[in-house]
Amino acid sequence: VKKKMILQGLTECRDAGLTSVQTNDEFSLDCYKELDAEGLLPLRVHLTSSYKESNTAPYESKSGMLDNKRIKLFADGSLGAGTAAIRDASSKGYSGMLLFELVDLKRQMKLAHDNGYQIETHCIGDAAADQTLRALEETGIKAGDRPILTHCQVLGNDLIERMASIGAIADVQPSFVPTDTAWVEKRLKPEQIKWSYCWQTLIKRGVHVAGSSDAPIESCSPLKGMYDAIYRPKTHVVAENDDGNACFLEEEKLTFWQALNLYTLGANYCSKTENVRGRIEVGYDADFVVLDKDVAANPRLLRTAEIVEVWVSGKRTKIQGGDRDFKNFSSQFLPGKNGPKVFFRNCC
Repeated sequence: VKKKMILQGLTECRDAGLTSVQTNDEFSLDCYKELDAEGLLPLRVHLTSSYKESNTAPYESKSGMLDNKRIKLFADGSLGAGTAAIRDASSKGYSGMLLFELVDLKRQMKLAHDNGYQIETHCIGDAAADQTLRALEETGIKAGDRPILTHCQVLGNDLIERMASIGAIADVQPSFVPTDTAWVEKRLKPEQIKWSYCWQTLIKRGVHVAGSSDAPIESCSPLKGMYDAIYRPKTHVVAENDDGNACFLEEEKLTFWQALNLYTLGANYCSKTENVRGRIEVGYDADFVVLDKDVAANPRLLRTAEIVEVWVSGKRTKIQGGDRDFKNFSSQFLPGKNGPKVFFRNCC
């Protein structure tokens, strides 16, 4: 049953226009190995394990379709649940919570790092980012190790400087903006809002930025992610040709090419595969998608563009007319904060 559900999820991601995914599934490597051995993986999988599995060794398959080289740690909770760890939030009466003492986070990082894993840490609040960066600095993890701070929803000038200095990657989810805007304004002070979801600032300050979705919490569609990175709407419900839709921190909007980079070279830099994937170029793996509209000429067409073909490792794995409609963004939210209520889930 587990293998069947994993395959269904991977197929839906492929149909949404993805050629690879990074997924957090505890104690699931054997299932993925079986799917890989049977030739059933519809796209590349970068499996990220829990810190509970840090005493194992990293894995990479001969097929090039599967690897398990990253460990996921957690520093805080979420803004919506009131558990994201925030610095100096007394005026709002909210500070969230750190999940671990610094010594415990450092111990988890050291074990994973010593066993050859790349470190990824869930950080939503600035206090969590501060603690994570301190743990990385004191553990001796360097830029070449490519540590990842996932979410980076609330930062600060000092934190961005430290991220650039240590070579930390910002793994961001553009579709969090239309979901979280109301919470941000309730939880944070104006000075903190200035440093929220600040992707343009991160890029300008020399931080490598990767785009992702946090599916099923948000849509897995990279087209949706790109749209939200470019236009930063305050709601998921956007009227047709609505150029005046409310925008959250307009100065942090990305260009089309910056947004595309998040989901191509940026994501591959995160996975240490930027020298073989992320470009349509001689010598690179033939992983690409074909759309029915020129979204580069008019990025608003990202909302209605359809996936015509998906190619992975030089093989066409999907053609237009699949089982699921990924043209309408409102139809693709899986159970989570943007879809039907769900009472039990592994979530950030």
